[in-house]
Amino acid sequence: MQILKTKKSLMAFAALQIAIFHLWIPVLRASSLPGQIERFFVTTAYIGVDLFFFLSAYTLSFSDISSKRKFLNKRFSKIYPVFLLFCVAALIKGKFTLSGFLLTAIGLDFLRHGGSSFLWFVPALLIMYLVFPFIKVTLSKFNQAKQFLIPLLVWATLTFAVEYGLRGLIDISIFLCRVPAILLGVFLSKYEDTWTIKHRVITGTLLFLPGLILIYQFGYYDRLTVPFEGMFYITALPCILGLIFLLDLIWQNHSSRAIEAIGGATLEMYCLQILIGSELVSTLFRLTHNKILTNLLSLTILILCSLALAWGISAARKLIFSKNNS
Repeated sequence: MQILKTKKSLMAFAALQIAIFHLWIPVLRASSLPGQIERFFVTTAYIGVDLFFFLSAYTLSFSDISSKRKFLNKRFSKIYPVFLLFCVAALIKGKFTLSGFLLTAIGLDFLRHGGSSFLWFVPALLIMYLVFPFIKVTLSKFNQAKQFLIPLLVWATLTFAVEYGLRGLIDISIFLCRVPAILLGVFLSKYEDTWTIKHRVITGTLLFLPGLILIYQFGYYDRLTVPFEGMFYITALPCILGLIFLLDLIWQNHSSRAIEAIGGATLEMYCLQILIGSELVSTLFRLTHNKILTNLLSLTILILCSLALAWGISAARKLIFSKNNS
């Protein structure tokens, strides 16, 4: 794998998956086979979130954590201001009260309501950033097998405790059931640039095709919710890993600046679709009365606005830092 080289392209793919999951209006008749295939891919596009967690953990594994303060400051300063900006925008829009805004801004609403919390993915990502340096230092003391098995055991224990002991107080199963993707990202980062093309094609295919069957059975046809509420997320891992192997191989030599640009604006893209996505789709459909056109326009507008916003935030950040340094 050469994920450090293809990360932005993979992130762009994940971002488009999530946008389709949130915004896409099914076009074909549900009773037809093409309609069923369309609904399958739209309904299971939640795997874009798992891709994000995997890629984030994978690339974090190459980060310098000798100074935990610098490590955290670098990541929080990039993500949290954008999150706070959208929380303010949501407050202005009337999506929640002032108290709701404060609880969301400090992450308590996420701990209490999980996936129904506004922009839940951001506080979940920040939690991963917080614990990552400590986990990496601790695991470095063990051999390779224990580096994977110990976190897996801790994860299972914590997930059972939250699911069955703290239900009603804490609801973060939507994040906890993505932790295996994070652990796999850390574990597989050790093999960066070591797999041959043949091995990647074979491994990717053997994971992806059976993975599609698992996702269909447990993530679409009948969602698996035992022993954990979000167990169906975990059954998607073979498909996700297969996708990563195959897309990484494709985009090593066939990516483009446009795709990579989208990959650099994924946070803004996620935040925008949660803030205004439903209004955008309903407005476009009211104007066009055409589902295909609405889908294409909504994705295009979302991408263009995200790119513009990412550029503006980057320019503002550079201006602030240049003033502070002068």
